[in-house]
Amino acid sequence: MAHKTSSYFQTRFTSYKIRCPECRKYFTFMEYTQINSNLNPELQKKLADESLFESVCECGYKKRQVNPFLYFDAEHKFLAIFQTPQFLKWQSLL
Repeated sequence: MAHKTSSYFQTRFTSYKIRCPECRKYFTFMEYTQINSNLNPELQKKLADESLFESVCECGYKKRQVNPFLYFDAEHKFLAIFQTPQFLKWQSLL
């Protein structure tokens, strides 16, 4: 059965150009803030193997950064907020 998904639960990300500390060339880092696994099932696999949090420069340098994000799976009626220890520490200072 197909599930309707509101536009509120679309996959959202920010794309950053960062400079590689090894070769000094720029490459793109994708930071996801919201993931809809029904619309983007490939991201569910990347989340499982943790490659969702990595970008790789052409020289082989890997940038890894885990950030808080919302995960939504309408098919299984599942919604989760993933937070990092750094984010929780920052929140406690407010």
